Formats: sequence, C-alpha cells, structure tokens
Amino acid sequence: MTYQGFGYVVDSCPTNKTEFISAATRLNCSEDEFGRNQYTCVPNEDTSALVEFCYRKIVGLYQKGHCLVTTGNGDLDQISCHNFKTGCPEENFRGSSLYKFPACSRLNTENHCFYSDPACLDREGVYRLKPVAKSIQFTE
Repeated sequence: MTYQGFGYVVDSCPTNKTEFISAATRLNCSEDEFGRNQYTCVPNEDTSALVEFCYRKIVGLYQKGHCLVTTGNGDLDQISCHNFKTGCPEENFRGSSLYKFPACSRLNTENHCFYSDPACLDREGVYRLKPVAKSIQFTE
C-alpha cells in the first residue's frame, strides 16, 4: 500500500544489514553525495504504520536517545525514546544504520505506540508497567 505518495506501508523494517540492502535494492534507492544508501524504514508520525521509502536528502547523523519518524511529506523527525525499556540508541547514529535499532520500528499500531515503551499495551492488551504490590483485605 502506498503512503502519501512517497513510500509504502510495510509490516516490518529490516533488522540487519542483509535485509537493509535487499530492501534498498527492491526500492531501487540510490546513495546520497557521501555514498550512504538512502533507503529508510521508520514509523509515521502517529506511530500507526511503518513506512519504507528512498529518502531524498543527505542521510543525516541523529542524536542518541531518539528514534526517527517520517512526517507527511517524507522528511524525518526525531522523537525521544529515553523511556524505552531497551533498544533506544545509546550512541549517535546515521539514518542508514536504523536496522541496528529494531525497537525504533516495533510498533503496536492499534495503540499507536512503541512496544519498548513501558506505557504501551502489549500484544495481549496488557499494560507492561511495573506491578505495584497491594495488600487486599476481605471483609465478610
């Protein structure tokens, strides 16, 4: 399914370099002026879908502690992932190495959130928050 005229909705993004190269070849993505492949697979802004496309700008360097999302016109934006349980980039990274951070593309599309975010509902519909111990007293 096409996405707003610049990309395609996909079920998952590449999780290793081989898958990345295969997807980039399938879309016939070129390289930017510095030789970095412009293939990109990221969530859309409202985290309701994963979108793959050939980024038409220079592949940038992005800040640690952030994931990328695509805006409605094919640009990229950074969003914080500091609250993720695991998988948030711990070093600055290039857009061409997104496959190294699969937590940034594992979405709960029904609830519009990242599975690594503790506030996100998991596949069984249960909040993945730390349990709070409570004592319950029954009276008759």
